[in-house]
Amino acid sequence: MNFAIGDMVLLKSGGPVMTIEQFVDGQVLCSWFVGGERSIGKFAAAALERYIAPAPQEPEDYDPYAGGRNRTTGY
Repeated sequence: MNFAIGDMVLLKSGGPVMTIEQFVDGQVLCSWFVGGERSIGKFAAAALERYIAPAPQEPEDYDPYAGGRNRTTGY
């Protein structure tokens, strides 16, 4: 898989979401945060997979017309 600087990735074995910082000696240098502390590590590209953020979902009880908005015009 081709990665680029700035891509968000995960280790295939699990762990935090990481950001690719650079490529060093055939490995991928990534950074991530745990408890507000920044960590950095080098990984083989084969050990990483691209992170795809889940699509945001509205709560089941969400009503866009609550608060007096007109259901026909939306105003």
